[in-house]
Amino acid sequence: MTHLPLSAVLITKNEAEVIATTIKALLLLTDDVVVVDSNSTDKTVQIAQDLGARVFVQDWLGYGPQKNFANSKAKYDWILSIDADEVIENELVDAINDLFSKTVQENEVFKIKRRTVYEGKLLKYGSLINEKHIRFFNRKSAKWSDGDVHETLDLADNVVQKMIPNGAILHYSYRNLGEHEGKIDNYTNLYAKKAFKKGKKVNFVKLYLSAPFKFVKDYFFRFGFLDGKLGLKVARLNFRYDWLKYRKLRSLYLNQSLK
Repeated sequence: MTHLPLSAVLITKNEAEVIATTIKALLLLTDDVVVVDSNSTDKTVQIAQDLGARVFVQDWLGYGPQKNFANSKAKYDWILSIDADEVIENELVDAINDLFSKTVQENEVFKIKRRTVYEGKLLKYGSLINEKHIRFFNRKSAKWSDGDVHETLDLADNVVQKMIPNGAILHYSYRNLGEHEGKIDNYTNLYAKKAFKKGKKVNFVKLYLSAPFKFVKDYFFRFGFLDGKLGLKVARLNFRYDWLKYRKLRSLYLNQSLK
């Protein structure tokens, strides 16, 4: 099998249930799968090593710094950045192969479509079906920001953004309600701390109107109701995320005023 001069890079923590499927798909594309693990207590490291991935153990540095550390361990400059609960479609493998059959420039970065599989079912409507993220890039032209949550790529000034037209990343997001609620609690804590540190304020619109508007947009305007009970559940949890993050931010300001 001919592999491309790119490295697939992912960070992990207790991903034994999903990591094998993720790595097996990546091996169709590259001979260099890099896993940076932050001290898993399950069999994540063993499974990844058994499948041929190069595994490095690194204490948690934060999302952006951890991913940058992982990129530094890659064999190649071209990076396909994947989460442990994501699987690349065969169509995406073909599309990236097609890119390398032509000439890819160092200053080009590529967005990839991401589709969400929720509780084992592929969502067809709502806010999670139109996601497009830069996941394929040359590490000389892009690096991850230092964000604690929802990290972004910092791009060089001369970067040209393009879209890979075919194929997608399948995101096997949440296996059950408890897992989703746990991540919402964690992400809203991180958001509130980061926003408070930056001095962002909470106004009436954000506190009382943002979450209801998000629910209406996801469930009605983006036809989430066509996914049935699952669509309603996702829209309600997206509402909860927005509702919690602004209230937690307000609490930090209230606590500060009481000191």
